[in-house]
Amino acid sequence: MKRFLKMILSRVVIVGALILAQFWLLFLIIAYFNEHFAIYYSITTVIAIVLVCRIVSKRDNPSYKIAWIILILLMPPFGGAVYMIFSGNRIRSSEKKRFSEMYSTL
Repeated sequence: MKRFLKMILSRVVIVGALILAQFWLLFLIIAYFNEHFAIYYSITTVIAIVLVCRIVSKRDNPSYKIAWIILILLMPPFGGAVYMIFSGNRIRSSEKKRFSEMYSTL
């Protein structure tokens, strides 16, 4: 009995059980996503179109805008998320002022 309990509580058995649980959870997620893919894709496409309209209306460098638009329209589910995470010039006005002072001294 002691040997059986030690075998069940060993690292290999626990890790194996956790890996099987992950595969089972992944299967359930894929099955759920398969049923609701049309809704998900429609929502992400609408978000992508809104983001493209926002990008077009900005006063930025055209090459910057075109690059983002291509990414978003080629892959609406992922392009929109990537744009929302990595886009934007988030430099504060104090930093812009400091940089302009540094460049003017050069």
